[in-house]
Formats: sequence, C-alpha cells, structure tokens
Amino acid sequence: FTTVIDRNERAPLGSRKYSRDIKIDCGIVFAGNGISSPGVYECYEGRKADYSIGAINIKGKAVLFCFDYPDSIESKSGAGFPLEKRIMNAYEKGAACVILFSRGNKFPFITLNFFPSFSVPQIPVIAVTENDALEILASSGINREQFLKDWTAKGFPPESRELISGIRMAVNSGFNKSETRHFIFRYRAAGFNKGNMDKIAAVNEKAYNFLTASFKLLPRTDKKLFAVYFKGYDTKLFFTHHWGKGLSCGAGVFNVSEGAVPDFGLAVHENMHSLWGIDASSFLNEGIGMYAEALATRKNKNDIKTFAFLKQEKLSPLKEMLKYIIGSRGVQTDVGYPAAGSLTRFLIEKYGLLPFRNLCRLEEKRNGTGQEDAPWIEAYNKTIDEIDKEWRAYLEGEFK
Repeated sequence: FTTVIDRNERAPLGSRKYSRDIKIDCGIVFAGNGISSPGVYECYEGRKADYSIGAINIKGKAVLFCFDYPDSIESKSGAGFPLEKRIMNAYEKGAACVILFSRGNKFPFITLNFFPSFSVPQIPVIAVTENDALEILASSGINREQFLKDWTAKGFPPESRELISGIRMAVNSGFNKSETRHFIFRYRAAGFNKGNMDKIAAVNEKAYNFLTASFKLLPRTDKKLFAVYFKGYDTKLFFTHHWGKGLSCGAGVFNVSEGAVPDFGLAVHENMHSLWGIDASSFLNEGIGMYAEALATRKNKNDIKTFAFLKQEKLSPLKEMLKYIIGSRGVQTDVGYPAAGSLTRFLIEKYGLLPFRNLCRLEEKRNGTGQEDAPWIEAYNKTIDEIDKEWRAYLEGEFK
C-alpha cells in the first residue's frame, strides 16, 4: 500500500491522514505508463468498453499502469513525469484508485512525496507485482507473454483499454482519535482500548514535559503534536513503510506499543525529534534522540556501548560515521545509534546546547554540498578530526 511522505503527512494515500476507511469497488483501465501529455504520450487514449477507439473516461475507475517500463517514451520523457505527477494526473481526471506495477522491481514498495502538501491526491494507490498485473490483464483476455513482447519490440506501451476486470478493496485506515493537551493520537481500536491509550497518552505528556524542561531551546507551540500508535510491526510497516519500533518525521510520531506499559524512553526519543525540528544528517538527528532517551532512562548507556566498540576497534572515524544512514541493517545502525548518542552527550555537556543546535542547523543547510568540516569549524572552531580525537579521549577518561 503506497504511503505519502512529506512534512505534514505520512499516511496511506486515500486515508486522509488516518481519518477514514478506504473502500473501492470499480472497473479497471489499463493506461500504459501513466503519462498523459500532448505531444509526448496520451495514456488515456485507447480502446473503450464499446470497442471504439478514443478518449477513455476513467472517472470512478481504477487506473493500472507500469511506471518504469524501459521503452523509448520512458527513456526520453519519463524523468519529466515522476510518479507523483502521473498519480496526480489520474486523480484530476477522476480516477478512484491507482494500481502500479514495475518492470524493474519485482516487489515494488513505494513511498511518495507530494509538494506542496495541500496537493496530496486522496485516492488509494497500491503496488502489485508484475505477475499480478499480468494476471489482471489476462483476466480480460490479453495474452500476457505477447503483451510484454509487443511492448519491448515496439518500444512504446501497448494500447490502453478498459478492462472487463474489476477491483474490490477495503482498508481499515480510519483510526480512532483522542486528544490531550499537547497531542492528537490516532490508533486502531482493534489494537488498543481506551485504557491502553490513556496510559500511552500519559507517557507522551510526561515525555513532552521532560523534554521542554530539560532542553530550554525546544519550541513551544499551540499546534498539537500528531502521533499514531500501532500494535505490531507488520501493521506499522503496512501503513508507514518503516520497519522499526519508532519513527519521527515532520508529519508526526509513529510508534509500536506491544505491551501494557508504554515505553517512556521511546516516547522521549521520538518526541525529541519532533520538538527539535531540524533535519541534519542521520547521525546527528539520531544523536539528539539517543541523548534525550539516555537522560530519561540511563544517562551513560550510550557511552558504555560506544566505549565497548572502541575497545573492540569497531568504532570507525567520526568522518565516516557522519555518513551513516542509521536504521539500515548492520554496523551503521548497531554502532551508529549509541555512538551518535555518546558524541551528542560529549558535545552538549562540554560545549553547551546552543553550539550543538547551531551545528545541526548548519548541517541541514549544507545538505551534501561538500566542505564537511565547515559546519564544525563554525560551531566549535574545530575540525571533525579534532572533535573526534577529543571525544575518544573523553570516553577513555570516563572508563579509565
């Protein structure tokens, strides 16, 4: 199920930010590559239900297309028509649903970013395997093997057409809602009762108060924070395309709560991201979350783990770790989380919160433009290597 991701929303397309269930029962139109543009390609011209040729009315129907078939049109014009644009075009023509398949990705797992956020098309978008797409076409009498051969041989999509096949789909995406002083919560009633959510809400309010008291620079705003809670990892993955216990982004906090007692450390960590409000490198972003979590649970837990990695010679140079994508599998996550928290503690407790916040803002602005030492020199008057040396000496001294 395709998820929209931007600063204001991270939710299944068509759910209106978890506020309504999705129900689809309609016919399907095959629309080639989904590109509709005069002089380029018109995917909505083809064989209509009465077998005549012309403009196909897709209002109230599901549109099926391949968004990356390596043909002449895709190679020449595809970059000018990103997937978001193709979906928006179908939405503006009245489509009830979009069904995507990929030639290059056997199991497409898609997230989309519509900008500006008010333009998010509220229709469901699902991704199916190429085999499933061919089965849909075969059910309308299309020879699946010949279909792909013709597409490749001719170098442009096969004829668009209304299919005799249909789609029926239901997604329970209308989550229950509860509000507290600082939060709006969404949750599935099948996973949480009111008692569970009262406890979760209390933990999040406690985390908010802890953070605003501990970090004086955190913004105070009248706008409530948005948080969604899931009972299991599979449900969270389905709705957010994120595998992990917690996720924070500009759109809100998305957490898994498995037991009866909510995780205070997790609530502190994820809400810190929301309140911090700076999108620096993955390492620095997770550093402030891990530092806040440690303050709320066990202050030196990141240092203990990081020192162990240092002794085992598993702690890479800081310049290398700053490029880590924390959350990916392996060393980048296993070492990256505690190391980021340890470095953040060292910088904040030695130099103060303001220089670290300034560093994060400078990193956010730099955004891969080179001159990797520049933000550090401006914030601390030291290079990354000089900070790295100080940090390692701090760890050695702490556990001497």
